[in-house]
Amino acid sequence: MKIQTAKKLVSKWLGKKPRRPLLIVVGPTASGKTGFAIHLAKTFGGEIVNADSRQIYRELEIGSAPPTATERTEVPHYLVGIASPAEKISVAKYRKLAEAKIREILRRGKLPILTGGHTLLISAIVENFQFPGKADENRRAELGKIWEKNPAKLWKMLQKIDSETAAKIPAKNRHHLIRAVERAELGGESKKGRRKFDCLILGLNPNREKLYEQINQRVERMLKSGLLTEVEQLGKKYNRFAPALRGHGYRELLDFLASEKSWEVAVAEIKKDTRNYAKRQMTWWRNCGFAKEIIWL
Repeated sequence: MKIQTAKKLVSKWLGKKPRRPLLIVVGPTASGKTGFAIHLAKTFGGEIVNADSRQIYRELEIGSAPPTATERTEVPHYLVGIASPAEKISVAKYRKLAEAKIREILRRGKLPILTGGHTLLISAIVENFQFPGKADENRRAELGKIWEKNPAKLWKMLQKIDSETAAKIPAKNRHHLIRAVERAELGGESKKGRRKFDCLILGLNPNREKLYEQINQRVERMLKSGLLTEVEQLGKKYNRFAPALRGHGYRELLDFLASEKSWEVAVAEIKKDTRNYAKRQMTWWRNCGFAKEIIWL
């Protein structure tokens, strides 16, 4: 029923002949965005641009739940597995890469479909974010060292210069805390620019209890598929605080491998952290600058 409704909406939208069409599929993690986008791509001659922050990285073949080799053969996917786990992909860099792919798809007469769960990546494309000055890598390293020694100290630094943002970020959230301090020191948040694409935004909104059960089941499937081995190999190859390894699933198992948590606690936290992430995603979509444009299915 959901896909049939989506097809009617897309057909009606394309019938209006948007000049620079961009179809976007959003929704919480584990809601079925990949399969949904692939179905629409097959129907409307589309090609998919990834907007999942972890699927950008290579070697995260289990924990990031990337599209399978078969799915990538059926429909072209872009910005999947393009970066080293140690590489930092900023929102500004992602926007540049994604916009280039979207334009390339449009030039070939295909329909670009942007899909993923990372709220900022998609917002950067929809609202054409204009970013503050370029971050200093040395300063970023300094902030990282401060967090490793005393997370509360870094949080207090942010609280002094941007108390409103600090109230939204836990001291234990290394990545977001460092980025928030960087943005504050560089002169503030990104700003919206003039839109570059004509967007139709579809949102997948499954029943919460069903979604949480799907999340728990997916975690169990990943563990049975060898997620611990994947994390162990990546942990030996890269710093445990590498950008790609700070997401749920990876950080908890790295804590387990470092004997900082028991297996039972690590698994329970993966499920809980993923459920909480899904909840935060839905809160973001319902309060973002283009919330009224999202058609929830």
